[in-house]
Amino acid sequence: MKFTQKIRIKIKEQSGMTLAEIMVVMGIFVILTAGMLMVFNTYADYWNVNRTKVELQQDLRLAMIRLSSDLRRAVAGTIDLPAGSSIELNENNQMTFDVRVASQVPGWSSFTIMLDDQGRLWCNEKIIAYNVKHLGFSRESAQPSIINVDFEMEKSRGGNRTIARNLDFSIQLRN
Repeated sequence: MKFTQKIRIKIKEQSGMTLAEIMVVMGIFVILTAGMLMVFNTYADYWNVNRTKVELQQDLRLAMIRLSSDLRRAVAGTIDLPAGSSIELNENNQMTFDVRVASQVPGWSSFTIMLDDQGRLWCNEKIIAYNVKHLGFSRESAQPSIINVDFEMEKSRGGNRTIARNLDFSIQLRN
C-alpha cells in the first residue's frame, strides 16, 4: 500500500461535521441566546422600575422634611385651614395655601405653598419638590393643632409607564 493510499483511507475514516449538524447547533445556540436576552430584559425592567420607586420615595421623604420644617413654624390658630376641613392642590389647578408664622420665629411672617401645572411644589418662591401629582392638607376638629398631609408623586418611565408613590404624614403645629 502506497503512502497516498494510506492518507486517503485516513481522510475517509475521519468524520467532520456536516452542514446539517452545524445548522442544528447554531439553531440551539440562537434559541438559548434569545432566552437569556429575554430574561435579562425582564430583570433590567424590574431594576429600572424599582430604581424609580426608590427615587420617588427619596424625593417624597426630602419634600416631607422641607415641608414639615416650614409648617412647624406656623401657629395652629393662624393657619388658613379651619378645623374639620381640607384643601387639595393638584397639578392642573394652581392653588396657594397661605400660612402665617408665629411672631417668635425669626425669618418669615408668612409663607405660601403652591403646586404649579408642571408638578413643581413651591414654598416661598423656591422649589422644594418636583413630579408632584397631588398634595392635600386636612385638619380634624378633634385635634386642630395637627395638620395631616397627603402627598403623591409620579414619574414616567419608558413609554407610557407611570410609577406613583404616596406618603401620608402629620405635623404638630405651634400652639
